[in-house]
Amino acid sequence: MTTLSHFLISTTSWWAKAGVFALAILVLLSCQDDTGAVGFRNPNGDFEVFVKEFTIPSKTFLMDSINTSYGLAASVSVGTKTPAPNRFMVGHVDDPVFGKTTATAYTQFYAATYPTYGANPRFLSLKMTLVFDYYWSGSTSSTDKQKFEVYELTDSMLTYIPHYSTETQNVGRLLGDTTHRVSPTEFSTNIITNNDPATVTSNLITDSLYVTIDESYGRELLNLAMDTTGTNEQNYNSFNKFRKRFKGFAITSPNSDKIVGFNPEHTKTRMILTYRVDTTTYQLYYLFSPSQQAVGTPEYMSYTKLETDRSGTPLAGLTTKYQDFEAPTGLRYVQAGTGVTTRLDFSEVYDFFKNIPIKALSVAELKIETNQQDYAPKSFLLRVINPDNREKSTTITATDITGDPYASVDAEYVVKQGLASRSDGGYGSPFYRAEVTGDDRTTFLLTQASNSGTAVYSGYMTNHIQNQLSLSETDFLRTFELIPYALDKQSYAPDMSRSVNGFYFPPDKVKLKVYYTTPRSKE
Repeated sequence: MTTLSHFLISTTSWWAKAGVFALAILVLLSCQDDTGAVGFRNPNGDFEVFVKEFTIPSKTFLMDSINTSYGLAASVSVGTKTPAPNRFMVGHVDDPVFGKTTATAYTQFYAATYPTYGANPRFLSLKMTLVFDYYWSGSTSSTDKQKFEVYELTDSMLTYIPHYSTETQNVGRLLGDTTHRVSPTEFSTNIITNNDPATVTSNLITDSLYVTIDESYGRELLNLAMDTTGTNEQNYNSFNKFRKRFKGFAITSPNSDKIVGFNPEHTKTRMILTYRVDTTTYQLYYLFSPSQQAVGTPEYMSYTKLETDRSGTPLAGLTTKYQDFEAPTGLRYVQAGTGVTTRLDFSEVYDFFKNIPIKALSVAELKIETNQQDYAPKSFLLRVINPDNREKSTTITATDITGDPYASVDAEYVVKQGLASRSDGGYGSPFYRAEVTGDDRTTFLLTQASNSGTAVYSGYMTNHIQNQLSLSETDFLRTFELIPYALDKQSYAPDMSRSVNGFYFPPDKVKLKVYYTTPRSKE
């Protein structure tokens, strides 16, 4: 069985698209005659060049809960992981625009090493290390002692299904707590240092949280590791059996003013159980990354729950999913993680061009201008949605060589529309999603071009618009949602499911400017 993943197709070959640009350039540069509608000399008397600027209508709405799972999104044989960055989040922020958001991490772990057996093993300690990935949101001031707590889960967290931002796990006893200095300034400095090509591996900066886990819990873990009666070793060695006895953790940061991110895949993110047999000390390692023991199923090891209270904010009335919402401010809003997004409607573009039978687009630039927002996402992608604001699925049912059905991408549709389609949409979706491609033939990004006084986001979608205008009115894709794709330009940039940063803008500042060429009328 073959599943198409991270599937990217353009409706027209690169050479054909290059030809469109070449034609536009030729039209603009080849001759010397009349002045065209864009204000410079028209080089060819047979053609005219025009510019049309559209104000793209928009509406804010609330999506369903977001898949925040980390792990293997497909079986280990396929090896598809959830999208980077590998992160779960912990903490609390109080934002005057987007409200109060609390992040709780739920994670499973597995035994990565096996014990050295001996008579009367003696437990010494169980310590958890969580490595910060330097993501943060909330107060910009440093907190010398931000508190973190680790709780035991009382029900086994299912690892073969994805988990969403609104899901809660049952929590039992407190297993340990600690405090740690969290400084946004130091985090930012560490990111810059670690991403500097001149920084050698030995000089990479790692900041970690250390938690001593309850002794009784550690003894239970050691007792299971040392149980060799019958087939009991499998209760420790087999993750499927192990997770039913040790059900995982909930990690919180109560009364904090920041949400921070941890990297479950970092080599130093782990638990170490130290014990002694006779006079020799041994250690057992436990990891939070996938065990890779699952056969034929995904293996999701952790996720982040996000709770948001929007009372007292402009978004207080945003309570019903998928319904258009008009904030009292008149602004439009997008927030990663919580499902707040905005629809853009390109219907007017089709309506304008449908009565121009012959046209060649040279440039189509989408732009949003708003006030400076220092911690807004740095870029957005455009994902196709239906008129009811729900995401467009490009999934079809296919049949493998044995005759068994499986979910596949509708390649014919994706090719015709000139879209990018991914098996998890980039965010663990159960279906294939559709995203606009840019002029560089990769996923289109509306990227922050400047952010000083005025924030300007810009992206070129010339090929997409040209292709869409060649389709029928029924096939023309009209509506898209803005999806936060990156928070910053460092390698730690989070996506829709790995951050809580927001963005807002006035609706009259969403512009699509199109330069196009048409044959001159012979009349």
